[in-house]
Amino acid sequence: MKGIAVILLIIGIINNASAQTELADRIISQAFEIDSLRKLLKRESERNEKLGVENSGLRDSLLIAYKELDQLRTFKKQKKEFDIIQEQKRDSILFLKQELSYGEKRKEDDRKNCEQAIKLENLKGKKEILLRIKEYYENKPFDELAISSSKFMIERDLSLLGDSMMVRKLLIDIRKYLFATEVLKFRFDQTLVDSAYVQLLTIQRESRLADALRNKVDNYVLLNKALKETIIKIDDLDNNEKVFGNPEEVQKRKQGKIYVEISSYLFKYDVKIEEYPYLASIIGELMKRKKRNPDSSIKDLIEIL
Repeated sequence: MKGIAVILLIIGIINNASAQTELADRIISQAFEIDSLRKLLKRESERNEKLGVENSGLRDSLLIAYKELDQLRTFKKQKKEFDIIQEQKRDSILFLKQELSYGEKRKEDDRKNCEQAIKLENLKGKKEILLRIKEYYENKPFDELAISSSKFMIERDLSLLGDSMMVRKLLIDIRKYLFATEVLKFRFDQTLVDSAYVQLLTIQRESRLADALRNKVDNYVLLNKALKETIIKIDDLDNNEKVFGNPEEVQKRKQGKIYVEISSYLFKYDVKIEEYPYLASIIGELMKRKKRNPDSSIKDLIEIL
C-alpha cells in the first residue's frame, strides 16, 4: 500500500509536473502571442499614426484641391464673362469699322461730288471769263489794245483763246507790235530791227500806231548811227579842249558847244527822244556827265551804241 501510495505520489508528482510543464508551455506560448500582439498592436499604432499623418496631408491636399476647384470655377465664370465682353467688343469693333468704312466712303463720295461741282463751276466761270476776254478784244480798236496790253497778257490770252481764229490773229498782231516797241528799248541790233520791221508790215489792219512804229523802227538805224557820230565829235572836243579847273565861264562855253551838238542832232533828224528809250538813256547819261564835269570821258558811250 505504501508503495502504491508512493507510486501514486510519484505518478501524481509526475502528472503534476507534467501539468505544470503544459501550463508553463501554455504560458510561454501565450507570452509569445501577447508579445506578438503587442508588436502587432505597436505596428498597427505606428501605421495608424502614419496613416493619420498621411490622412492629415490628404485633408490639406483636399482642402487645397477644393480651393483650387473654387478658383477654377471662379476663373471659368470670369472667363465666360470675359468671353461675353470680348464678343461684345468684337461686335462693337466690327460695327465701328463698318461705320468708319461707310463714313470714309461717304466722305470720298462727298469729296468727288464737291470736286465735280467745283469743276463745273470753274468750267462755267472759265467760259464766262473767256467770253468776256473775247468780247474785250473784239469790241476795242487795235491801237487802244496795243497801248494797253503787255507781253505777258497777250501770251496768256493766246493760250486761253487759241480756238478763236479771229481773236488769235488780233493777239498775234498785238504781239508783233509789242515786240517792235521792245526793240527800241535796247542797243541797236540789225537782225532784231529787220525782224521787227517785217513783222509790222504783216499787220493787215488799220492802225495809226503800227504805221508810226514801223517808221520809228525803220529810222532806228539812221538815228543810232547819227548819235554815235555826234558823240564822237564831242569826244574829239574833249581831246582838244580841257577846261576842268578853269573859270566857270570857260567851262560853260564848252558845255554850250556840247549842248549845240546834241541839239543839232535832235533837230536835224527831228528826233522825239521819248520814242527811242535806249538812245534817250545814252543822251541822258552824256548830259549828266558833262553837267558835272565838261571834261568827263564819254568813250564808253560810243562803245555801247
